Amino acid sequence: MDKIRYKIVMMRILIFAFIVAISLLSLQVRAEEATGDASAAAAFDLLLAGEYEKARAMAAPLAEAGDADAQHLMGYLDEKGLGGPKDLASAIAFYMKSAEQGQPDAQFALGELAYFGDGVVQDDETAAGWFALAERQGHARAKMRLGYMYAKGLGVEPDQRRSLQLFEEAAKLGDAEAQYNLGVAYLTGDGTDQDYKKAAAWFEQAGVQGHADSQYNLALIYDAGLAGKKDPEKTLKWMTAAADSGLTAAYVALGLMTHGGVTGDEAPSAADWFQRAADAGDPQGQFLYAVALKEGDGREKDLAGAIMWIDRSLAAEEGGLEPQTRQEAEALRSQIIAEMSSAGQ
Repeated sequence: MDKIRYKIVMMRILIFAFIVAISLLSLQVRAEEATGDASAAAAFDLLLAGEYEKARAMAAPLAEAGDADAQHLMGYLDEKGLGGPKDLASAIAFYMKSAEQGQPDAQFALGELAYFGDGVVQDDETAAGWFALAERQGHARAKMRLGYMYAKGLGVEPDQRRSLQLFEEAAKLGDAEAQYNLGVAYLTGDGTDQDYKKAAAWFEQAGVQGHADSQYNLALIYDAGLAGKKDPEKTLKWMTAAADSGLTAAYVALGLMTHGGVTGDEAPSAADWFQRAADAGDPQGQFLYAVALKEGDGREKDLAGAIMWIDRSLAAEEGGLEPQTRQEAEALRSQIIAEMSSAGQ
């Protein structure tokens, strides 16, 4: 359990593309729900189609006339520099006009800017305030973000109970990151009773949406049999999904599973998986690929190459090797140096 717990990442700040996708989806819902305002929906459709200049031309007069959804759309276009030059000051002005009318996407956007300090002064209290306004209107991403801030005491007093409440509300609205956070809470018993079955259920809901860490953790649960009997088939299924999502730790895990004969003959070799992890900058993958090169396991024996990958794994700072693995890497390096010396290399 301890090994699994240490592998879990409590939170990853969402990558830009995911933030954009959720923001656009939320805006679409608002546009579809708007009454008597087909032009706002049409402008949004143009945005989705990549017709940014046309979207801007359609939304601009609506925004100037005070339409909150159009103001948010204009703010988004200005913030991202779509259909015109990037203009953060203009974006904030549009967001403010929209947010003051109660538009939750604009409130969330202002919260994001303050939270990340993207072109503005980073301010957790301001971010929490905007997120709170948006979450009261059912904004899933705002609930997730505010839940995290309550968990960490960022801009608000720490409150695990409130944090879990917000995570659950966002999770039920389909937010994958909130589903992941709930899974972590149930897996570790952090702020709630430990429940592996509930953890697996939430990880699966996030996993089917492509959330890599949830896929990885679900694979570990099935591998350890924490939610029932061990299930090698589901372990392989979800670890492969995590690898397909680009999680380097899953490359390493699949390499180890393949080396142990779990994945079958038609799957990539263990060395293939370790090389993928090594090329992606994963220190453990770099060390294990060095081992494969040193032993000639799935690759031609290459002592110089093994030294290179060991040195890279040892040089890693953030997310580097665990102390025991580091000792093993240093010992292997000394062993390879001695072998090269005896061979006159």
